[in-house]
Amino acid sequence: MPAQAVAGLVLAASALLACWAYGLAAGLTWQFDDWINLKGLAQADTYLGAVNFVFGGIAGPGGRPVALATFLADYGHWPRNPWGVVQHTLVWHLMSGAAIFLFLRPVLDQLQTSPSRALGMAAATAGIWLLLPIHASGVLMPVQRMTEVSGFFVFATLATYAQLRLRAGNYPGWRSLGALVLACGLGTLLAVFSKENGVLLLCFIPLVEWFFFGHLSAPCAPALWRWALRVAFAAVPVLLVGYVLYAWDAIQATLTYLRDFSMEQRLASEAVILIEYLRQIFLPRPAQLGPYHDGYAPYNWQQAVPWVSVLFGILVIVTLYRWSRKEPRLGRIGLFAVLFFGVAHLLESTFIPLELYFEHRNYVAALGLVLFVVALCENLMRRIKLPSIAVGLLLLFAGYQLFALAQVTSLWGKPLLAGLLWYKSQPDSTRAVQYLAWQLEMQGKEAKAASLLDEFAGDNPSRTDVALQSLAAACVLEDAPQLQQRMVRLEKNIPLMRKPSGVVTSLQKLGDAMRNGKCKVFGVQDSQKILLALLHNAYVNGTPRVRHHVYHELAKNAELLGQPEQRIDYLAKAFHDFPSFSGAQIVAVAMFQHGENKAALEWIDSVILQAPNSATGAAWRSSLSSLRDAIQKVDAILSSEGLD
Repeated sequence: MPAQAVAGLVLAASALLACWAYGLAAGLTWQFDDWINLKGLAQADTYLGAVNFVFGGIAGPGGRPVALATFLADYGHWPRNPWGVVQHTLVWHLMSGAAIFLFLRPVLDQLQTSPSRALGMAAATAGIWLLLPIHASGVLMPVQRMTEVSGFFVFATLATYAQLRLRAGNYPGWRSLGALVLACGLGTLLAVFSKENGVLLLCFIPLVEWFFFGHLSAPCAPALWRWALRVAFAAVPVLLVGYVLYAWDAIQATLTYLRDFSMEQRLASEAVILIEYLRQIFLPRPAQLGPYHDGYAPYNWQQAVPWVSVLFGILVIVTLYRWSRKEPRLGRIGLFAVLFFGVAHLLESTFIPLELYFEHRNYVAALGLVLFVVALCENLMRRIKLPSIAVGLLLLFAGYQLFALAQVTSLWGKPLLAGLLWYKSQPDSTRAVQYLAWQLEMQGKEAKAASLLDEFAGDNPSRTDVALQSLAAACVLEDAPQLQQRMVRLEKNIPLMRKPSGVVTSLQKLGDAMRNGKCKVFGVQDSQKILLALLHNAYVNGTPRVRHHVYHELAKNAELLGQPEQRIDYLAKAFHDFPSFSGAQIVAVAMFQHGENKAALEWIDSVILQAPNSATGAAWRSSLSSLRDAIQKVDAILSSEGLD
């Protein structure tokens, strides 16, 4: 059979197996970050709604509009069909596999591998990469399509670079250089505006050049080309250092009020976590793979484990470097794989104060490691008398990945069972216990959910978010004395809370229950007491995005209590903590309804001045100007009738 046909068969089989494995997750549910990032889809049926959704992203400093634009195709799936959203994400995952093949095909040709072997290695690498279980949480968490879309543009840009670089090697000149710069620049922008770590293309491209295309003629003056590659590779580390120096106070505030671990602990922990990622890529353990790792206990440099991890990493790099000198072909791939993996974690696993552990951070990083495994088997195939043994080992590796992937995805398809196992695997994870309680409530087991949350909150007094969720679940179940005891414990523990981000999950549900009379004992005043106590917690007060939700709940209570001025004040504070078009509009309408037309017009003018300089800002200005005109017309009518 021709090599092209074999490669095509391998890719097609891998794609079909990936579709089958991910199809086992068809019963999955939404996850924690989906609502806050995707709720704007509900208004995306109009031009203004679509613009606000695409350009109003909050997941990162760039807004991620390219990734958000892909969700417009999922308008019909929101909010009832998360599986429909995931099916679309799976298409991006398969496209990434195809882009990997197109990237590796010309790259492997540079290692003096026969064309048929290069074709087979590229197809095997892309096929196995598609089946890696460590990708499951990225594919199956709807909002994490951002990772998939950015990853696709990274791989597609590398594939384009490889093709254009071969042409530039044969036809050097400014035209070839211009094509390279244009393609890489456009690809980097698309990747960055899908997810910010797409900027790492600036490092990936020099790595690919140095390891695989260094023997080709430079597309411009050799000295200029060498310096351009060095500058590109150094750009991200330099920007990262600059960011740390510029935003050090903000980073420390985030670590203190939101993360509850220090920079020292973060760096020590990431040294260990990177080794754990390697283990989960090569020998995945399905029981330990899942979306919830927020209970990961941080390490510090006084412990031996981080130092052992660092020394292990150094030993691996030195060994591979020495091997690359003796065995240029295989050693070079191994060294490339490890450096590519490390560079891929340069942003998310170093100084930026993100959560410690997320499996989807390996979406791009895992590529080089899979290539190394395939190269090892191909090398063995050439050296032994029975090459079928090497093929068998590669198939065994791929088969184990598929087996583990199917176990992981089938678990996602059974949300209650998934919640039980994820909580068992991560007993210190607040999200895991909240997710399990949510699934129990959906099964009509509110009492069991409340008991589960009580047990966790009792063991972790500072986790007020869990205690709030427990109170919301118990509101309709327990009698007055029990609920009063809960309130006393809650008021006692609110000052102890240190990780406030999980509070958002329970605030609205509990507030609605108290406002709507669904709680047997508590009402609006009790909700007000809880919210004001939360505001006095230093960690809530130091986290604007959490404080924003507290102000919104206070505004709802003020409306019911007949306090329009306080409602407006709370809504304005919520807007300043987390600016959005809808937030600005709500404040203006509240002022108008209260008869404060002049204040409403002044508010609109001030917000228009603050609107971002982007498509979102244009939409803000257009809509708010229309609202301003409407208020002015009402004012004019009232004035003409003497009713102002």
